[in-house]
Amino acid sequence: SQVTLADGGKHPILGRITLSLGVGPLRITTQPYVLQELTDAATYILGSSTLRQYGASIDMESATLHLRKGTLSCKVPFVSFASVGPEGGRSEAEPVVNIAVAAMQKRTEPKSVGRKEADRMIRKGAHALLVRPGLHLNAATTSTSTDPEVEALLQGYADVFRDVPGLPPMRPVDHTIPLVPGAQPVSRPMYRLSPLELDEVKRQVTDLLAKGMIRPSTSPYSAPILFVGKKDGTLRMCIDYRGLNATTIKNRYPLPRVDDLLDKLKGSAYFSSIDLQQGYNQIRIDASDIPKTAFRTPFGHFEYTVLSFGLTNAPATFQAVMDRMFRPYIDRFVVCYLDDILVYSKTREEHLEHLKLVLEVLRREQMFAKRAKCFWAQPQVEYLGHIVSATGVKMDPRKVAVVRDWPAPQNLQELRKFLGLTNYFRKFIKQYSVLAAPLTNLTRKSAFISLESWTSECQQAFEELKRVVADNITLAFPDHSLPFIVELFSDASIYGSGAVLLQEGRPIAFTSKKFSGAET
Repeated sequence: SQVTLADGGKHPILGRITLSLGVGPLRITTQPYVLQELTDAATYILGSSTLRQYGASIDMESATLHLRKGTLSCKVPFVSFASVGPEGGRSEAEPVVNIAVAAMQKRTEPKSVGRKEADRMIRKGAHALLVRPGLHLNAATTSTSTDPEVEALLQGYADVFRDVPGLPPMRPVDHTIPLVPGAQPVSRPMYRLSPLELDEVKRQVTDLLAKGMIRPSTSPYSAPILFVGKKDGTLRMCIDYRGLNATTIKNRYPLPRVDDLLDKLKGSAYFSSIDLQQGYNQIRIDASDIPKTAFRTPFGHFEYTVLSFGLTNAPATFQAVMDRMFRPYIDRFVVCYLDDILVYSKTREEHLEHLKLVLEVLRREQMFAKRAKCFWAQPQVEYLGHIVSATGVKMDPRKVAVVRDWPAPQNLQELRKFLGLTNYFRKFIKQYSVLAAPLTNLTRKSAFISLESWTSECQQAFEELKRVVADNITLAFPDHSLPFIVELFSDASIYGSGAVLLQEGRPIAFTSKKFSGAET
């Protein structure tokens, strides 16, 4: 038997297997056919039945495939290729969805061929796939810069982008876990894990042991492990430290406000975003507190020597480290929110110098970045869920697409998720509190007791809020050398009031307030 694909190619069927795909939080189990000589550009093809089962929808504007199953959903970015056919002509870029396969599969190294061999293969009907320059195929792909000077600079700091070699150095700020007086060691039983999660536990524990980031433990403390899905479809092992956190004295070191960080970017035309590898794992835990981090697995009892996700004061410690490292440059040409670093400059020449200073700090501090997730000297970049450019800031189109495609909530939990996402962008939305009032009223205790609570007014507010978000306006950065104008919205709303901050006729931010019971 053989299969004919959309490109007309016929491929013999070698057999059928059971395969588990990890797509964000979704787990898709299928029984695909294995084809001979299937192009590497399409390692796996999802059939129409699977796409229907997971409510697939394609958003060409944000170049993403959306999948949904119950309350779980995810979006997968396209990978674009330029196709070269037998006639040698180059067609427009064709979108291909890149999905991580969460199962063992046979891998072969790509074979290199010369020009003559490539010409012969194309004449016989083969299709050559040229990766668009500068395109990031997946998290494992090394990012490149199309600017030769930027690329030369990055090559000079190649050591900053190597894999984290093991234990980080001791720093002036290490993580401590102070306990409230009288606190006793907390020990919790293990959670049950799926076969896939058990394999992942063994793999990650082996890797962390080899790097010295964990060690065998005899501590009286013990926390269970669990897994959360990452954006690339892989699993992140997390420790449930809720018991330990309840007895830990809280560190009130402040995290920066996202709005304040974005306001610093006025006048900038070049941006580079730098993402640190395993950010928390690049901070040591104070030796006296290591036993408190102990966790149990089916393969043994271990404790962390480096900062772990889930510890209550981890963000405060990490932000303190970043602020200390970049203190001379923060708010001049660098902003940091935990492990997300943004370098911004007015000119290209300035930007090259700023990048050199930042990379020098990372080298000196032995902090390692993940180059595949970094973007260099761009006119616009994504930062903390926003798109920033010389013209201002707007919502990330991928998050806009999530809101636009959100189905009507079926319960209070789904409604709160929707409102949580839209509330994050409320400064972009005129009269947000007024628009969302019928929905926020449902979040009161016992208000959303059944689907009958979802009235036509709620549906209208839901649709209008999605429409306004989909407009995705660009807000200007504030210029403190110019006067500000506040314009009030004085309509006859029974729900609330609002205002907009303007400069030279452009909105800087919207604000609104829902009336209390006494104010209506």
